[in-house]
Amino acid sequence: MLPNSVNTPLQGFRAFFTRLIDKQKMGDKRLKQALSIIRWLALAAILTFLIYRLSKIGWNSLYESRPTSVLFYLISVLMFMVMPIVDKINYFIMTGHNIPEGIKVFSRKQVFNEAIVSYAGETYLCPKLAALPGHDTRKALIAIKDNTLISALVSNTWTLVLILCVWWVGRSDILNEIWNLSPILNGVFGAFCCLLYLVSIVFFRKFMKRAFREIWRVAAIHGVRIIILAALQIAQWKSALPSEEISFWVMFLAVQTLVKRVPINGDLMFLSVALLLSGFLNGDGNTVTAMLVAAAAMNQIVQFAAFLLTSDVKSKSRESRPHYPLAEHAAAE
Repeated sequence: MLPNSVNTPLQGFRAFFTRLIDKQKMGDKRLKQALSIIRWLALAAILTFLIYRLSKIGWNSLYESRPTSVLFYLISVLMFMVMPIVDKINYFIMTGHNIPEGIKVFSRKQVFNEAIVSYAGETYLCPKLAALPGHDTRKALIAIKDNTLISALVSNTWTLVLILCVWWVGRSDILNEIWNLSPILNGVFGAFCCLLYLVSIVFFRKFMKRAFREIWRVAAIHGVRIIILAALQIAQWKSALPSEEISFWVMFLAVQTLVKRVPINGDLMFLSVALLLSGFLNGDGNTVTAMLVAAAAMNQIVQFAAFLLTSDVKSKSRESRPHYPLAEHAAAE
């Protein structure tokens, strides 16, 4: 047994580190709360701005100018389903297993990422992957990291291609307008994205421990996903405004892609930026605005419906289904 002269300092050190850990946990909790408050304040500010700008245009005018094509609203559902299907395929490639109720899980992940904040869905997905045979939290995080890096690299490359296309079709003026909205903020954000893009290219092999064949398969699927979504998006806009030229839709697509780099509700951010840009108001401005409002509203409705449809419902057969307490805890958070 240690003498009191030794035991007392050890107890003091133990108490000190215990208090330090407790403070760190409290700090993490407060940081999460602060980020949550900032996120909801940002969404509230966006909604307030949208209500103000749309009220100035006139709600009756927007309603009368709304898209009437059934295809316009159906495409919103098709666009939502693309990402869950792609995720199901890619995570099967990387884990070798199908996640139980995969489409349901990946649809809910999509809702978290689109309606709340980017990568919130990955937090929900991690325990689901960790529950697969031969997997744990570490392997789940590696799979998520690899898929995210590949997706980001492909998506950022696509963004650069779109920017070049906007310049090629002679609509670079719209990029200047976006820059003029907030040069400092756009400059910092653009520099940060470019730095991440360069780092991801230079250190890609150090970040990725997978075989090239597997990487290329996942990258190819993400590439197909981007092309399908772009085609569906242009088809949706075209169904509402069939008279517009292709350069107009390329410009639309480029701005939407750039705006969705911001990790907050992409649809509402895109609508907010669109209302600030005079370049969007070619022809009948009310028709363009009504189309954007209808698309954003429809996307929110689809996401809300998906959230309800993927919620766990108590039933007699629930006990027979796989039970993941960690995943349910993450979903509750």
